[in-house]
Amino acid sequence: MDGTSARHHATLMAVARGYQRSQALAVAAGELGYSVRTGGNALVHTLGTDVWEHRRRDPAQGELFDAAMRTMATSYAPGVLAAHDFGVYSVVADVGGGTGAMLAAILVAHPGLHGILAEQPDILSRAPAHLDAAGVADRVRLVECASSTRCPRAPTPM
Repeated sequence: MDGTSARHHATLMAVARGYQRSQALAVAAGELGYSVRTGGNALVHTLGTDVWEHRRRDPAQGELFDAAMRTMATSYAPGVLAAHDFGVYSVVADVGGGTGAMLAAILVAHPGLHGILAEQPDILSRAPAHLDAAGVADRVRLVECASSTRCPRAPTPM
């Protein structure tokens, strides 16, 4: 396993251990039968809320989820970049893009490109630090977009 693969593996293992420690998710997982029998949401059934609200109420779980998504986006990015020429665009939007890991990878690979990151407000608030660390924050427009509502019309190009 090369260094990058080993880092991603270690991060995903840490994320998995974190999820194992989540009492709420463990309870919901124990109610998977409810979902199978009824088609309902086990987390809503057990906690009275959906997973997004649960993560808003428990910021540590939100951060853990963000870290998992960043790790996966980072590991998938080389394949995505090899499969598609993003250089033909002037602006690329990532709707539901979390803290922007995939968008950042695309922008790093294409310095003339600008991006739009549309995400739920609480998640979007954590994106600037990651975009800045990747050196692309000045080329990204952040757009609040709740998962339960329509996203705003596309803004004019940057």
